[in-house]
Amino acid sequence: MVKVILVVLFLFTASTIFSVSVIADEGLVPSWIKNTALFYGQGSTSDTEFVNAVEFLLENGIIEMDSEMPVACLGTAACIPGKVTAIADGDTIKVYGKSVRFSLASAPERSDVGGREATKFVESICPVGSSVVVDEDDEQTHGSYGRIIAEVHCNGISLNGAILENGHGYVITEFCKGSEFGDSAWAQKHGC
Repeated sequence: MVKVILVVLFLFTASTIFSVSVIADEGLVPSWIKNTALFYGQGSTSDTEFVNAVEFLLENGIIEMDSEMPVACLGTAACIPGKVTAIADGDTIKVYGKSVRFSLASAPERSDVGGREATKFVESICPVGSSVVVDEDDEQTHGSYGRIIAEVHCNGISLNGAILENGHGYVITEFCKGSEFGDSAWAQKHGC
């Protein structure tokens, strides 16, 4: 019983955190699974039967879970899983074309001293096409130039913390008190 509950909770949590892709070919999903899902939704089948159906789909590659996004967002602002479509500079990327500025962390502009190095560093740890989770800052939901202000997680790394830790940026201390991430370990270590 505990296993069933844990698997159901895992799958529910995973569906909200991870990107789940379902292959669209109608013939791949057996009718017994469709019926199990229908009956489960109506409360007419057990948790065990439903979990067995989901496990069948996973084991046979009918549904796949993208394990590159194991990060849950904090707070109540937007939580955006996506793909990097561009690296603007050392503290701004684009996710599906939308600009995302790293909360609290600032890097030199491309044309400034250290700017190219900061940009290349971000490109090296989170290249275009990488999966990211954008955790919008609850306290700074409207950034300048229409950008989303967020902590960005890529390949298990906080990009905000990484540019600071590797000497490619600094903390903008005047925003520490007005940021959801002011108490984060990476922000505290570098000046908040």
